[in-house]
Amino acid sequence: MLNLDFNAHLDRIRRFTDEELSTGEVDMVELGGGPPPLVDHQAKTDLFGITLPREWGGLG
Repeated sequence: MLNLDFNAHLDRIRRFTDEELSTGEVDMVELGGGPPPLVDHQAKTDLFGITLPREWGGLG
């Protein structure tokens, strides 16, 4: 059985994907990467990844 915290994290990922990624896709294509507001939201929702460029606050 999955841990409730893990399920909550999966719910955050689903909401982020549905609400933020799908609507920001055009911006990401035009800018060649994730726009800073999207990155900020990612960090605030504990979805910040290590694959983000250093100039956006990631680990590169």
